[in-house]
Amino acid sequence: MKNMSDLEYHYGLKMRIYPSTNQKKIIKINGNIARTVYNKMVAIDQELYKLKQVKLPIDIVKERIKEL
Repeated sequence: MKNMSDLEYHYGLKMRIYPSTNQKKIIKINGNIARTVYNKMVAIDQELYKLKQVKLPIDIVKERIKEL
C-alpha cells in the first residue's frame, strides 16, 4: 500500500459556470434522470437482498432478475 507522500499530487481547477436558461433546464432534467436511475438500482438491490434472505429456489430468483 502506498503512503500519501508516494502518490502524485494533482492540482485542481475551480471554475464557475453561468448556464443559460435552456442549459439550466437540461442540467435539471439530467439530474432528475440520474436520481431516478440511482433510486431504481437501489430498489433492485434491496429486492435481490431480500430474495437471498428468503432462500427461494434459484429459478425463481433468476426469473425475477431477468424481469428487473
